[in-house]
Amino acid sequence: MRLTFATDHPDPFITHACTWIATFAGIDLVPGDGPVDVYHGRDVTRPCRLRLPVEPGLSEEKPFPFDLFALLRTWMTDAQHTDLPAEAWDAHDRLRAGASRQAALGQLTRPIVNHALLSFRAACEATFGRPARRPLPKGKRALVILSHDVDDPVDPGEPRHALWSALAAARAGRPRAALGALRAAPTRLIRGLRDPGQHHWLFDATVALEARHGFRSSFYFAATPHFLPGGHPRDVPYDVAAPAFRRTLHHLTAAGAEVGLHMGYRARDDRALLAAEKARLERALGAPIQGGRHHYWHLARPFWPTLTEHAAVGLTYDSSLAFNDAPGFRLGAAFPFQPYDPTREVPIRCWQVPPMAMDGAWFYDEKCTVDQALADSAALLDQLKAAEGLGAIDWHVRASAPGNRRHARWAEAYGEILALLASDREVAVLPAAEALAVWRGAPS
Repeated sequence: MRLTFATDHPDPFITHACTWIATFAGIDLVPGDGPVDVYHGRDVTRPCRLRLPVEPGLSEEKPFPFDLFALLRTWMTDAQHTDLPAEAWDAHDRLRAGASRQAALGQLTRPIVNHALLSFRAACEATFGRPARRPLPKGKRALVILSHDVDDPVDPGEPRHALWSALAAARAGRPRAALGALRAAPTRLIRGLRDPGQHHWLFDATVALEARHGFRSSFYFAATPHFLPGGHPRDVPYDVAAPAFRRTLHHLTAAGAEVGLHMGYRARDDRALLAAEKARLERALGAPIQGGRHHYWHLARPFWPTLTEHAAVGLTYDSSLAFNDAPGFRLGAAFPFQPYDPTREVPIRCWQVPPMAMDGAWFYDEKCTVDQALADSAALLDQLKAAEGLGAIDWHVRASAPGNRRHARWAEAYGEILALLASDREVAVLPAAEALAVWRGAPS
């Protein structure tokens, strides 16, 4: 639907917000003079067919018409979280879910931005008597992305990768790291003999489990291990250049999975490191990558500079804006969008694919049961469908399939979630890059 539009408050934000309205609601607002279809302002005499009032600072839903642009600015620029106390953030600069505006409103898992846009779309369709386009595949009410962070995929009892790591560290001129990795090899061997049930290398099992339901997923591999230059102690303990990883990367893509980048802990502050990580993973894969997710969701605070760097190094999308400790939507939006940097008043030309839940949000709590996680997932899926949204599920590889006793609850829950998704004909399930392509280019 194409409508003429005028506002008394033209600025770069409103111009960019119109792209979100077009992307999600399927309504193209184009500048007009004189009488227009949609008017945003205080002039009650301005000829128009649909009038949006001006209500600065709007953050809660109310009956339409309301100031859609004020609501979008409040949520999509994270304005309501800029002045929170230090304890609202954890040690990795992630907003604690309980300290969020969403939690205060009791709407942690309800995508309030989606519902605001749906209200606007419904008003436009009623006013102008024609339907707006939908970005979801025909017959679907939601799109779910399956994704896996590859943090610790080497079996605890596997010593060979420790030997590879020692050699790689030595070649990189890091003798202490090489010695540490070398010392770890016999420890890992002994651990495997004592406890042979701890399997982390579950790539094939995860692909097979998803394939039984007709699903494929995205796997995010880190390219900077802690023992190589640029690494941080919190970075991963594996090297994608190792032969076993190269083979696995190729097997995954051959099976139709997506391979993306799990950005290192320091990459948020270093464009050169971020670019080097992307290039290193692409060399191991032998193909370009489109997007990824930050290790520990470790974005800068505020996160706009990090999001800007993604576009600078050639990433099409990122999927790092999330709550770590609870399911929900960090900016209240459950659809792909190009963010807006309120500090520089410019758009960011890299898509954000919103995560909606991570395995640890349930199972870091040892008391959480599989039934509880499944019930929460079903409720979250209902919220996503009501919002006609898109959201990503993040499940670590070591916990995605049976084979690891320590993560048995996690794997059982993931299998049940896959069955839940497969039983719902109103939900499409895809890897991230494909889901983004469908959303951007497949109107129904």
